[in-house]
Amino acid sequence: MAESLQWIQPLILLLALGTVIMLTLKQARELKRFQEEAYKREKIVTIIECGDSKVEREFKEGDYIGKSIECREGATGIIVGIYALREEKDKARSK
Repeated sequence: MAESLQWIQPLILLLALGTVIMLTLKQARELKRFQEEAYKREKIVTIIECGDSKVEREFKEGDYIGKSIECREGATGIIVGIYALREEKDKARSK
């Protein structure tokens, strides 16, 4: 009798392994989706010190702190800060 039921244990192990793999893939997809949503909600801003004033503009590729840049007609400024602003979620969505 025991010999006829030997195939059950490997079958159960394969089912358990398949379930673990499926759950892991599902978690990976959800994590990727959350990361993409978080990235979309961020707005990256560059702060330029131009004379006595500070100008804030959207980040452009190649910006770095300390970079000299034209801020007004003929005037040069220096990038003094780069940071990300997170947009708040809609209150209706969070409810």
